[in-house]
Amino acid sequence: MRTFSIEEANLLLPQIIPLLENLRIYTKELRMMRVQESASKRLLSADGNMITTPINKMSISAQTEKITNCIETIEKHGIFVKDPERGLIDFYHYRNSELVFLCFLLGEKDVKYWHALDTGFHGRNLI
Repeated sequence: MRTFSIEEANLLLPQIIPLLENLRIYTKELRMMRVQESASKRLLSADGNMITTPINKMSISAQTEKITNCIETIEKHGIFVKDPERGLIDFYHYRNSELVFLCFLLGEKDVKYWHALDTGFHGRNLI
């Protein structure tokens, strides 16, 4: 388990933010593909033929692979991806000798929040 100082977490952000941005896009696109696939399954003509072209399973598989690759790349740094679509990540950190998470949400300038390991996003506190 890797722990980070606030400075170390912030120094990694320039590498991680582009991955989070891609991850957000890929996750939203996958959600839309699944919605389209679901809708296509319900749109049958009277003779049982599809009215619309269904989403290609290969496209969904490729999209899932892009998401997995982004998450794995981020996690190789010792960072936890908590919400891919929001761009929410956590870093292990010692605060006054207590193990906590530093918390970063895509769109924030830098790491400026922390929370206990068992509280999650709703328990965020300013550093």
